[in-house]
Amino acid sequence: MPISIPTSIAGISVPGTINGPLQLLYGNKYKFGTHRYPRNLGTDPTRSHVIRFTSMQPDPKYQSQSVSNIINLGKSIQGGVESFVTGGPVSQDIVNNTKALLDDLSASDIPRVPYETISLYIPDTVNVSYSSSYDDISLTESLGKAYFLAQAGTSMFDMFKGAGDKSFEQLANKAGSDPFIRRFLANAVGDRIGASNLGDLALRGIGQAMNPQLQVLFRGVGFRSFQFDFVFTPYSKEETETVNKIIKSFKYASAPEINPNGYFSQGVFMKVPFPFKIDFLYKGKENPYVHKIGETVLENVNVDYGPNGWATFNDGSPVQIRLTLQFKETVIVDKNKINAGY
Repeated sequence: MPISIPTSIAGISVPGTINGPLQLLYGNKYKFGTHRYPRNLGTDPTRSHVIRFTSMQPDPKYQSQSVSNIINLGKSIQGGVESFVTGGPVSQDIVNNTKALLDDLSASDIPRVPYETISLYIPDTVNVSYSSSYDDISLTESLGKAYFLAQAGTSMFDMFKGAGDKSFEQLANKAGSDPFIRRFLANAVGDRIGASNLGDLALRGIGQAMNPQLQVLFRGVGFRSFQFDFVFTPYSKEETETVNKIIKSFKYASAPEINPNGYFSQGVFMKVPFPFKIDFLYKGKENPYVHKIGETVLENVNVDYGPNGWATFNDGSPVQIRLTLQFKETVIVDKNKINAGY
């Protein structure tokens, strides 16, 4: 049966902060945010590890400079229209205002402020993968025909250079056994008759094959992905409501908002979903022994209302809910980031 914690004793209100043994009963000393699960998160010594999700919305006070930059650019162009017509030089005002507009449009950092904070227990599995992208390239294919023409020409020069009194038959046999000349001549014939692999077949005839000369070429690193699985088993009706709010908060933050306003828009434009800031905390402070996570987007929200079979309380609320969240980081983790704890 749920424990009922009084808010007043003998008509005297219980203070918000209590020291001593009763502190575990009266609230969360770490003050983790808007929603939290389970009920003893941050108060029970066994629940000192916390993962905190903070959805971030664009700062309402922030207004892009794009509009003013467009207006300034228009004014500078209007003022210099005579120079445009006569083919004169472009004014410095036009150059400066164009640069300001491009800088603003290319800016990726939009000021954001917290929208909602959700603090949950650390799931059983917390892992991160650092992946790099490499391509296998063939120097043989990359160098192409120019390489083989040069090598075939070198082979022929060396062959005739020391020909001396060698017979034509001997020279022909030597040319036939030289892989560069053999492949070059066979490909030349193949181009005439439409046989694309004649050069490789010619090499096979003398027990030779092309060496692809494979090399590994670094291409870059990908964005890290994270998956978290949580199982909610509400202890009371109040905790059931908290779980519902938590699930709704994740779904809300991951969804776009269609803007139906505007005479011509007709819902063409959408406000993008909220990104997240994810922190690993221990006793209310950032845990330095767990990797940091940069700004992320919530790619997928999966809610299973019957992870162990369908079962509900008398009011119809599920006995247990499994929530699976998939995030993708929006920043590239390089050496500098790793030194900073990512």
